[in-house]
Amino acid sequence: MSTRLLPAVATAAVIGLVAGAAGVWLLDDDGRPDVGDSTIAPSIIGAPDGTILAAGLEHAQSCDDLAATMQALTEEYGQSGRWFGGPMPMAAETTADAGGADEMASDDGASLAATDQGSLDATNVQEIGVDEPDIVERLTEDLLVVGTEGMLRVVDTSGATPVVRGELAVQEWGGDLGLFRISDTRVAVLAQGEGLVRADLATSMIRPGGWGTSVVALVDVADPDRPREVSRMEVEGWTIDARAVDGILRLAVRSEGPQIDIYAQGEFDVERDFDWENATDEDYERFDREYQAEYERRMEEALAQLQPEHWQPFASVDGRTLPLVDCDRIGFPTSFAGLGTLTLAAIDARGDSLAIDDSEAVVTSGENLYATTDRVVIATTRWDVQPMPEPEPVPLPEPEPTFEPGEPAPEPEPEPEPEPLPGEEETEPAEPEAPAPSEEETVEVEVLPMIAPPWMGWGGMTDLHVFDVEGTLVSHVASGTVDGNLLNQYSMSIHEGVLRTATTAFVDGRTESLVTTFRVEGTDLVQLGQVGDLGPNEDIQAVRFMGDTAYVVTFRRTDPLYVVDLSDPTAPRTRGELKIEGYSAYLHPLGGGQLLGIGQDADPETGITRGVQVSTFDVVDPTAPARIDVDVTPDSHSEVEWEPHALTVTADRLAVVPVEIWDASPNGRLGALLYRISGTGELQRVGMLNSGGDWQLRPRRTVDLGDQLLTIGERGVIAWDRTDFRVLDTVRFGTPSFQGAEEEFGDMGGGEPGFER
Repeated sequence: MSTRLLPAVATAAVIGLVAGAAGVWLLDDDGRPDVGDSTIAPSIIGAPDGTILAAGLEHAQSCDDLAATMQALTEEYGQSGRWFGGPMPMAAETTADAGGADEMASDDGASLAATDQGSLDATNVQEIGVDEPDIVERLTEDLLVVGTEGMLRVVDTSGATPVVRGELAVQEWGGDLGLFRISDTRVAVLAQGEGLVRADLATSMIRPGGWGTSVVALVDVADPDRPREVSRMEVEGWTIDARAVDGILRLAVRSEGPQIDIYAQGEFDVERDFDWENATDEDYERFDREYQAEYERRMEEALAQLQPEHWQPFASVDGRTLPLVDCDRIGFPTSFAGLGTLTLAAIDARGDSLAIDDSEAVVTSGENLYATTDRVVIATTRWDVQPMPEPEPVPLPEPEPTFEPGEPAPEPEPEPEPEPLPGEEETEPAEPEAPAPSEEETVEVEVLPMIAPPWMGWGGMTDLHVFDVEGTLVSHVASGTVDGNLLNQYSMSIHEGVLRTATTAFVDGRTESLVTTFRVEGTDLVQLGQVGDLGPNEDIQAVRFMGDTAYVVTFRRTDPLYVVDLSDPTAPRTRGELKIEGYSAYLHPLGGGQLLGIGQDADPETGITRGVQVSTFDVVDPTAPARIDVDVTPDSHSEVEWEPHALTVTADRLAVVPVEIWDASPNGRLGALLYRISGTGELQRVGMLNSGGDWQLRPRRTVDLGDQLLTIGERGVIAWDRTDFRVLDTVRFGTPSFQGAEEEFGDMGGGEPGFER
């Protein structure tokens, strides 16, 4: 059997084996994937002793099986394969071995009050008892830590004004750090790093583990003047998100797998010697043949260097390398969902060394994470899902001559048979005969079957993976699929054993938003009910689930606020709707049947945004939601619109909203708007905490110290009197040692910090 590699991008310096790199498809003469001499095994659900390894996933028995399956999927779906996955099957009813419905317990945020975070933690969290990574953590009444620019700074607030006691460089890449309070004297820090975890697995053409690492550092601040790192973990891949409960981190990380650099051996001879200006059609045909031959030779050489360990994610803990997840705990969905490995790991940060206590993985990507104290849901959105097309030659670099490929394109794969209508008998197609193993084969491996060929119309679907996280244990429970895509973590919620989602989907030639309910039955997420037609031709801008009610904001030119009744999860229904100008990008519960909305005002004719809009809503009567009050700041935006952690609402209902105003004043104004919210929901705009035009002092978070408000910026904090809001002190952080000189941002000519009424 001859194998032909279709034309690739001649100018691409690096071609990876996973999603996100240039597309390459390896096909045999009849247009079907070439999986070598590996055998196609039946579904692998459990271990040889019959133990179920992970619900709803197909598992290999060894790292060899994992590698064989990953390489076969790479050859079949190509590097863009993650975009061509089909819907994950969901059972219409409980499967035979389901053993009944599984109630999903939760710490639902139904009664979440803006002032009740349950601890000193300053972070505005979605669920009580589940900490989220943020750039500020309050460890004690008098001590907090700030993580910006890759630095951890310890700030002492015990005196009349704050004092920076000590600092520690955690990540020289800079940027924000994700902080978790572990105890009064310890904090866990999340950062993105670079380098290789398994440098020993690197070859002349293969870089293992992708292009980045996730860093977890355990920092001790018992001596505030000398914070010290006591343990460090580096994990292959990029952090999706993380949560912490009682000192246990639940880290979701996506590992990209091995990356192949076909240019590690230098430029192709034919590229270097080709005369682009004077070439004839025959020259271009020769170029194609020679380029293809050299490309195939290099790819064969690179593939020969692959080892099973290249496909298994690894971690390094205090210099000791170990698997992030065992091969037999990496599961494949029963329909292709991408080539990244999404791992959920339980990391114990309570001791003197970080420890990976348990982990489970799914071969998929991931974007959004929602968590309660005992459940984690990870969502993976699929876009533009279509049947795998016949690959076409990619244009060569400029100039782009017209030429015919040296060999005819393979015959296209047959279109998938349509699904039978209800009541029709479904017949299973005959399975192709497995190729005979070669005599040279020394290791018997199994390639897991995938559902043939993927299908779906434009508009996208979202895979949902549910994990049990009890203490330090992680166990995949079930997986399912919902139409459309999620906005963020607030688009998911668990209440009384029911998972609820809010998505925007493309239905019958238009967008509409859906609220869908699910219950775990056996190994599947089974849909219980759905309400649609929310915001026709609009997209979701904000979602908040509270108890058995969902509040959904959609927008294109006006802002409908929908109230969805979920008291009967099998029959959700829209109870009320409110249309106003602009939209809310974040909804915050105030208690007493009131919501606070932060977003943008907008022109009702064009939908063009006009500035930060702060609104309060009365939702006591679900059939008649009403806006109580509104305040608009023209020509402005707020970090709260995309980062809810930036909002602070104090116990006495003082709302602090960071804002950047681009008006006629020199270089605009940077600061935070102050609002007093009455018991009946009226907004009193108190004024603005103006940070004085210094970009690195602009308020990104606010901490209420009782007698002071502390606004926290990139490189400093400002203390404001809690009574009259005068500036008490401005404390600047030092320049990170690894940055050398000050950046271009500094005093932008806006004057000194001060309070504006």
